[in-house]
Amino acid sequence: MRQGTQLDPIRGGLAALCLLLTLPGHALAAAEKPGDALDLYFDDATLVETATRASKPLSQVAENVSIVTAQEIEALNAHSLFEVLERLPGISVAYNGGNNLNGFGEAYLQGSRGEHVLVLLDGVRFNTASGGNVAFFTIPLGIIERIEIIKGPASAAWGSSLGGVINILTRKAGTTAIPSGSLFASRGEAETWEASGDAAGAIGRLGYYLYADHQETDGFVADRWFRGERLYGKGDLALPGQAKLILTLGLSDPAYKTGDFPNLDFSEQARDRHAYGTASLDAPLGQDFNFHLAARRLTRDFQMQRDFLGLAGLFAGAGAGAHYYSETWEEESSGLSTHLAWHPSGHQVLLGADLHRGEVSKTTRYGAWAQGNWGAPDFDPVPPVFEQTWGVYCNDTMTLGNWTVTPGVRYDNHSIAKNLVSPSLGVAWRVRADTVARAGLAQGFVHPILSYLKVGDWATSANANLRPEKITSYQVGVETNALPPVRLKTSLFLHEVKESWVNNLPWENGADLRRQGLELEAETRPVAGVSALANLTWIDFLPENTKEHDYQTVANLILRYDNEALLRAELAGHYIWWDQLQNAVGSGNRYGRILWDLRLSRRILATDRTETRAFVTVRNLFNAYQTQSWNYVNPDRWVEAGVRVRF
Repeated sequence: MRQGTQLDPIRGGLAALCLLLTLPGHALAAAEKPGDALDLYFDDATLVETATRASKPLSQVAENVSIVTAQEIEALNAHSLFEVLERLPGISVAYNGGNNLNGFGEAYLQGSRGEHVLVLLDGVRFNTASGGNVAFFTIPLGIIERIEIIKGPASAAWGSSLGGVINILTRKAGTTAIPSGSLFASRGEAETWEASGDAAGAIGRLGYYLYADHQETDGFVADRWFRGERLYGKGDLALPGQAKLILTLGLSDPAYKTGDFPNLDFSEQARDRHAYGTASLDAPLGQDFNFHLAARRLTRDFQMQRDFLGLAGLFAGAGAGAHYYSETWEEESSGLSTHLAWHPSGHQVLLGADLHRGEVSKTTRYGAWAQGNWGAPDFDPVPPVFEQTWGVYCNDTMTLGNWTVTPGVRYDNHSIAKNLVSPSLGVAWRVRADTVARAGLAQGFVHPILSYLKVGDWATSANANLRPEKITSYQVGVETNALPPVRLKTSLFLHEVKESWVNNLPWENGADLRRQGLELEAETRPVAGVSALANLTWIDFLPENTKEHDYQTVANLILRYDNEALLRAELAGHYIWWDQLQNAVGSGNRYGRILWDLRLSRRILATDRTETRAFVTVRNLFNAYQTQSWNYVNPDRWVEAGVRVRF
């Protein structure tokens, strides 16, 4: 790679951070209350569940964690999880047919691939058996209470999670007879609109939370339309002895067109229905013990169809609208999880077990052109294939004065692939009241995707001998509020991956890889309502098809103004320089620009029980391009407006 090409993005990201860090000196002089301290990134009022699967203060967490709250999500007036995730350090988002309202894409943690990242909603594993990735658009933002992201392997607690964990925790059921909730409506260009509503309350000992929404757009680019409905419900029943039973149910039925692809002479559209549910029981057993038991189930019906556009000279004999081929994937997964937590003085010990069973089948139908030119059959069914995994784990959180040590280990058994042991050791040191240092060493893995192991077809084979990818990870970091006007956080990481997967039709184990890099974060204290936030992620790695070093840079700069009596405003810039492999499929001058979004909102009505807020959002303010693939060009500037009512 040309050095000049890479240094410009790095310098740009570092310049943004340097500019931001020059603000505190001026801000301090103007601060209304110079003695006030900011809440730290590691505010002890913040509890984290995902690191060891038991709640503990963030200052005792050794892992590299990012947290997003419901209030932060609501302030964005966003439509998809990708809009939320791409603002965080260590995360890069590839929009493959989405990024105007919603649609398919992938989220990568510290350079890992999408199938390396474990995504959980209410304990349900959303990773598909067909590709290992996640249909993020099936998860509505309105139901989220918080998102906890562990960057780097979390296999000692969760099993297969080489890249990390995105754990989505949903809103709690209500506690009052008079329900509370919200209504949301937005309207934008290209017939883009969303409407949603939720309510939480209680009937006797039964608390409930209900949510419904609809999203729709005619599409901004290449006829990429999207339409979908989502429903979610939760029941919370208080039992004798302070025990609690929680039931959840979710349904999602989106249909979308990923676009027209003239260079390939086809259009593609899909439908991706999900239904999922959980049941969990939490019960204290005496003063120092707590018991947890949970069951989950998810079904998925994915249908994809490609039809010829009929462009002259590309596919002779296939006219416009002729059927190319279509696929149907049907998936089912179910699982049980249990753990016993023990809380003696100075310890938090967790002993747990997980059981998971997955099933997937596939059916492909080919049109006349594929049958005549490829020799494909008309109908190519793959019968259901199965996998079963189970794992047992143990970890401890030991507090020794200002030190917290978290050892952990897990054993995983897979019905097809290799069995593995995943140890971890983390240390968090409260250096002083306003500074925490962290360090962690962990080994992890990702199980081979079930379709890679067992789902072949007439043209390609599966590989039942595909072995897990394994990783050894080292991370260190510091978070500090030693400079009162600004919060700072930095993390360094080194990931060594062995037996990486390569798609040689079928998938095979390939060379060892390495990813190393850093994350920088800074956030200023509000002064006269003005604050700023910036983060930078830089990754140096060896991609799969070259022996030369390659790089990725992601940066965010967010400027905010918050005057409740007047206006809330945010100008957010997002920059990404994909690695050389991704740039090879990019579109030249449509690559590596900064996308700016402007968000404005104002409270227009408030009573004792209600608040009504109107908003306007201008996306891609300056018509920039930020394209991972020239097949998926992002939309130009578009505007929407809406209203949110809380009651």
